[in-house]
Amino acid sequence: MSDPSVQRGRLPEWLAKLILLAVSVGFALVLFEVGARLFVRAWTPQHGVRNFWRPDPALGWVHVPSARGRHVHHDFDVEVATSQQGFRDDTVSLERVKGRRRVLFLGDSFGFGYGVERGELLPDLLEERFADTEFVNASVAGWGTDQQLLFFRQQGYRYSPDVVLYLFHPNDVEDNNAARRYRYPKPQFIFDSEGRLELTGVPVPALSLREKFGRFLQQQTFAIYRVWDWRDQLRTVWQQRQTNTDAPPAPPAAPERPTRASTPVAAAAATVPGGPKELDGPTRPPKPGRNQDFRISRALIEALHEETQRHDARLAIVSIGGAPDPRELLTQTLLRLGVPYLPLDEAFANHRGIKYKFQHDPHWNPTGHVLAADAVERWLIDEKIL
Repeated sequence: MSDPSVQRGRLPEWLAKLILLAVSVGFALVLFEVGARLFVRAWTPQHGVRNFWRPDPALGWVHVPSARGRHVHHDFDVEVATSQQGFRDDTVSLERVKGRRRVLFLGDSFGFGYGVERGELLPDLLEERFADTEFVNASVAGWGTDQQLLFFRQQGYRYSPDVVLYLFHPNDVEDNNAARRYRYPKPQFIFDSEGRLELTGVPVPALSLREKFGRFLQQQTFAIYRVWDWRDQLRTVWQQRQTNTDAPPAPPAAPERPTRASTPVAAAAATVPGGPKELDGPTRPPKPGRNQDFRISRALIEALHEETQRHDARLAIVSIGGAPDPRELLTQTLLRLGVPYLPLDEAFANHRGIKYKFQHDPHWNPTGHVLAADAVERWLIDEKIL
């Protein structure tokens, strides 16, 4: 007969098995994590640009001011430093330097300089080429047109720019139609009952404890984070497959020096497949739901144009290219507004043999920023923007 005291001290069999299973799974994850770090560099945790973000009740997120650290990826390892204003730039005075023009540069991770050092990114290269012009780089990784508009309304106008140069990325269309991006809540514009833009989601709610913990795992682990966030991982893979399926064919190579046109974006219109006649409609049938996406983005661009004019500045837009093709969104709108427009995909199409992106990441490497600067410099001069 068993001793009752021993029986009372023993764990139930089901609980013992559950503990053993948890320990085994934990050990397997730790072993996978260690193996990934030792043998597969691409699987090691990446200290990305989100390490330099902080939540913001008006804009969703902004850069931490006066921060310094490294952006580590298996394709690069670069230093990142932010100014007192949180820009990846020198600290900028609101007061203009007499006799010097000023350009306020708005963009996302491409303008921020994802994966490149200071001095190698597009705004820095342009400032070197226009000695009499100051480029204030207010780009924030992950921002869409909505956040750019809000930033300009709240802060950007105070820098009294002559030109607002907006670097448009195709994923701005998705950014502009989401209340949450990159696991951060953000402000969102919608149409009210009268078809006007209405701001929602402000003040932006703070990150929950679960979201903060997930962010910590993402920055510190590979395998453990993917188990924790498995549903979002599957969603991301599905969205990437849909994007690849929908990607438009590469545009034909454009001539090196397109002829000057009578309107600010007629040269861009001439490069649309089929010529200017196709300006009456999109270049390809939109996906279900994309009309609504584009309507919001068009309205936001029009609002940004109005804001720049109200503060005696001129809006100019450069698009990176990709899918959805931004010319479907931009060409008609910008022709009507008289806003200069440069689609950069044409410039890169002339350099197909040159590696201008990172091997495992779609952002421009230093060569890509140089190619972009070459095209933007010519365009700024040709259109008499600078």
